[in-house]
Amino acid sequence: MADSGTCSVTRDGAVLTITINRPEVLNALDPPTHAALAAGLPDEGVIRPGARAAFTVFANDPLSMSAAELAAAEIVATYVDGARVTVSAHAEYESPSAG
Repeated sequence: MADSGTCSVTRDGAVLTITINRPEVLNALDPPTHAALAAGLPDEGVIRPGARAAFTVFANDPLSMSAAELAAAEIVATYVDGARVTVSAHAEYESPSAG
């Protein structure tokens, strides 16, 4: 679907795989990477019934942090499609209903 060099978005049936390849900044999103993700996610930035929603809650305001602080920031929660999810240190998605 989309591949910018810093990220790729592919779909295999109902499975959407997002790969961010910016290890030097712990895969932090910069404007070009965000744009590549948005290109691969048709519902990105859309507010309407049925659109996908995903967001992360940080312990502190991420807009007031430097890149280094953001990379080390405490994540309080992450939600995808209204359900709280967890992501392990090995970046494996764990659905709350999977276990």
